[in-house]
Amino acid sequence: MTAEIETAVERVLQVMEERPEKNTLNTYADLEAGRRPRGCPLSLGRVQHWREVPETDAERRGRFEAPEKRLLDGLRGIPGPLEMNNPFTPALGVCFGTATVASAFGAPIDIGNPRNTGGVTGYQPLATFDDYPAPDINSAGVWPRIRELIDVYKAQTPPEIKIGYPDLQGPINIAHMILGTELFYAMKLDAARLHHLLQMITDFLLEAHRTLPVWIGPERMVNYVGTSKRIAECSVNLITRESYREFGLPYDRQIAEFHGEIGIHTCGGKHVFEETLRGLPNVRYSEWSDVPTAFAPEIHLEEALEEIGDRPIIITGGRELWEGDFEATIKNDLARLEDHPLQMFGYSGMKWQEEDKPRIVEMRRRMDEYYEERWG
Repeated sequence: MTAEIETAVERVLQVMEERPEKNTLNTYADLEAGRRPRGCPLSLGRVQHWREVPETDAERRGRFEAPEKRLLDGLRGIPGPLEMNNPFTPALGVCFGTATVASAFGAPIDIGNPRNTGGVTGYQPLATFDDYPAPDINSAGVWPRIRELIDVYKAQTPPEIKIGYPDLQGPINIAHMILGTELFYAMKLDAARLHHLLQMITDFLLEAHRTLPVWIGPERMVNYVGTSKRIAECSVNLITRESYREFGLPYDRQIAEFHGEIGIHTCGGKHVFEETLRGLPNVRYSEWSDVPTAFAPEIHLEEALEEIGDRPIIITGGRELWEGDFEATIKNDLARLEDHPLQMFGYSGMKWQEEDKPRIVEMRRRMDEYYEERWG
């Protein structure tokens, strides 16, 4: 496999040299420096239906892939977005799904199932954590596997190819994965116990933020506020503003104060966008989304821009494209770069099929031309 890995590394380095305008790391650098991205900052693609995801061989279910296999697959996948003329990110993943942190608290996760990537397979009672020992990042859950992957990646790839963080999620999301719906009852019936668990989770997250830079090394990190300093707030869309202020904000603030700045994955929620932006110190990154089928009211681009005003906050957002003039919709969004240059965009065609791919690629090419003509 060593020769295959070397070939895959050479291919990634070649793509990085030939297509710098498509390198997402360059876009991140532009945004954090406070300037409009040099290349068109959007991705365009279709949503893969779950029935299109192949079943996993029974013998692979519940088994960890060898680090070299994950490395080779990761390297081969890096140039993949270019097939759709989309940006690529020359970084390798070490994640085991959204439940990566929850696994450190005993949450069972479904390893090796592409239809349930890292999802939990069972919940634990809140009382479990009354006398629960603080998890050791060196031995808890999937974290020894993360350390192993990082070591293999560093040994077999050059520093030009970065190593991304696992998906650390956020305190409320992690508690939801550990407890299930008991999380919501506990907010009313067992607040003291829930605060205890949330502080344990936050302490582990802070330890992860201290440890990962040591494991990865500063020269290999993707040190971008929207990834390495990110709190995911998906489950906050299921609770009220008041509940977030009581059970989310105090713990999110600890993470924000640790970094000095923070990025927020809002999962598209309006009250999540507003409460985090107003309640946390130095939010540098947040997100809007036009998803009409969302559970909570969504935050639209226009509302997001009005809320942030002239603050140098990086925002990412996108739409699910159902009908209408898709090209005009995207151009209208891109035009808002005139008002606020620190933006990235992503769009999904909800009815597009595999046979639509050539049309999508051509439209993506026209967006590059539009961007170059207007801001090149």
